[in-house]
Amino acid sequence: MASIRLNTPAGRLAAEFLLIVAGVLVALMVDAWLEGRRDAEQRRQYLVRLSIDLQADLENIEHRLVFFTGVRAEALQTLRALQSDAEVTTDDVLAAFYAAENFDFSAADGTWQDLLSTGNIRLLDDIELRLSLNAYYGQNSIIMGAQDSTYRARVRGIIPASIQSDIREHCPTTDGEDRVPSGFPPCEVPGFTVEQANVTYDRLRQYPQIDELLTYRLSELDVLVYLLDVYKRRLLATQQRLQGNVA
Repeated sequence: MASIRLNTPAGRLAAEFLLIVAGVLVALMVDAWLEGRRDAEQRRQYLVRLSIDLQADLENIEHRLVFFTGVRAEALQTLRALQSDAEVTTDDVLAAFYAAENFDFSAADGTWQDLLSTGNIRLLDDIELRLSLNAYYGQNSIIMGAQDSTYRARVRGIIPASIQSDIREHCPTTDGEDRVPSGFPPCEVPGFTVEQANVTYDRLRQYPQIDELLTYRLSELDVLVYLLDVYKRRLLATQQRLQGNVA
């Protein structure tokens, strides 16, 4: 086979061609390395953001488990009072009011939505993590969709508006930022008398199917607490999978 001398025009041309090819290959390798570095850093940032979102969700879910467990106790107390001949107290009206309380929940899914909308979901190369995140965030609408407002509308339509305003002012069930439940401790509403409580309870008892509505509310709360607990366990499993990727 004929050889090409470097000191000939053909040899110099071949050498220049090889240098260009080598330069292009090196540039491509450097670009790929830099892109890999950028992807790794972006992936790390996404994982950190997801971890923060999930931790915030965990705290919010735990708050709502406490809250709705308390609401259920108030609903059960109200059902017993409605079916009893015992003397009505202002606490009975408070319990009926509390039994209709709600505490919305929305998952902190900004990072997850960002991953989906930008196509950066590709950066999460752990398929099991992707599936776990998708299952977790997909359950949110199911949980909040478990609630019905019928009992709430009936009770809030019977308890005088002025008393409801006083209850909200003097006996709040969450803190000022509406984030942390403060529970349902015994509370006195200024100016709310036993006579007013009896009138209000008489109207409640006279409402058609109030027992059925409250029984349904109790069942609804049972389902809601159950779903929140399932959601929490799914979140914890997702957190564990995520930590394995961050480490």
